[in-house]
Amino acid sequence: MGWLHKVAKRLFASRVQPEAKFVLSFDGAEIRLSDPDGAIRAIKTADIGSIIIETNDTGPIGMDVWWVLLDRNEKLGVLYPQGATGEGAVLKWLMALPGFDHEVMIKAMSSTANATYPVWRKNNLT
Repeated sequence: MGWLHKVAKRLFASRVQPEAKFVLSFDGAEIRLSDPDGAIRAIKTADIGSIIIETNDTGPIGMDVWWVLLDRNEKLGVLYPQGATGEGAVLKWLMALPGFDHEVMIKAMSSTANATYPVWRKNNLT
């Protein structure tokens, strides 16, 4: 049975979803992304000015849901697809931000169109 386990392991390893090749790390102070090409982008959590979910019509085969984290000047901080490795901790933190719009997020997650959904914006109170 050892050989069967090795073959199955190789088959499943070769089927890694493309989204999983984007790797997020989060330490509470910074969100860091390593993309499949090895490029690294990061944004300090205190510098996040807005969060947008961008959808497209390439699903279910393509990467059709993207999280866009912009800084206070509306410049791109981090952009990653739903399904990125390590996204759980990041999403938990993002969704707990005061004023995060869960209803808009739900609408975005059911979208099959090319659209953008602003789910959070920093204001003077946050």
